[in-house]
Amino acid sequence: MPEEEVVKKALYQLDLLFSQQISPKEVAAILIEPVLGEGGYVPAPPAYLRSVREMCDKHGILLILDEVQTGFGRTGKYFASEHSGVCPDIMTIAKVCTAHKQTAELAHLSTYCRGLPMGSP
Repeated sequence: MPEEEVVKKALYQLDLLFSQQISPKEVAAILIEPVLGEGGYVPAPPAYLRSVREMCDKHGILLILDEVQTGFGRTGKYFASEHSGVCPDIMTIAKVCTAHKQTAELAHLSTYCRGLPMGSP
């Protein structure tokens, strides 16, 4: 199936979800892995990520991208989301630093956290 058709069908399902199951006003965030890493490596089409970003902006929904498996240059760019040009509101990342100890980070990239004191929970 052509990528255009896959994107169209996936967005149709998201629209269907919002029209039949839950109002977008009740959705706080959408969480997506830019590249599915279990069961093979399947990148989300850039057009899909851009459309979901637009949908999130339209409805005031946070876009969270899970870059734990794809961040830090593992896809040829520093973050996989850079391939689509999509900037998330929140990004999850992780990196093994030394002695096989992994650190996990949550990066907020949006205006939602501006003005909070440093170290706010």
